[in-house]
Order: sequence, then structure tokens, then C-alpha cells
Amino acid sequence: MGNSFAPKISAADSVESEGNAESGLPFAERLTCSIADACIATGLGKTKLYELIAQHAITTKTVGRRRLVLVDSLREFMVSRD
Repeated sequence: MGNSFAPKISAADSVESEGNAESGLPFAERLTCSIADACIATGLGKTKLYELIAQHAITTKTVGRRRLVLVDSLREFMVSRD
């Protein structure tokens, strides 16, 4: 019987919908994103993302207790990878 009422949402949809809900901007136009959003957008795991942050390959900002990934930094890292 299962739950036939649950909508099918892809990873890309969840990043886009969260960005639209909070800011009204598509993900690519946002200044920052959460660690979870960065993982979804790149396909990287949380551990690997934190390793890259520690290596200063990806830039973050901390606001209070929340760590935000700079979307431009994430994009630059992914484009520079061959």
C-alpha cells in the first residue's frame, strides 16, 4: 500500500526549493548556502566538504553558530577541478 501521496523530489529540487523559500533566488544566484545544500549541490559528502573547508579550498562564514558556504567559492572550486 505504501505512501502514494508523497511527492517525488530530487536533490536538485530540494536545493532550489529551499533557496526559493528563503530568499526567492535560484541557488546559483544566492550568496551563501548551508553545508547540507552544498553537499547536495556538489554531490560531496559532509566529511569531504569539511576537509575542503579545513584546507581553505572552500570559503565559509560563520554567523552565530551557523556556518554558511559562499556559493561563489563553491562554484570556483568545482570549476577548477579537472
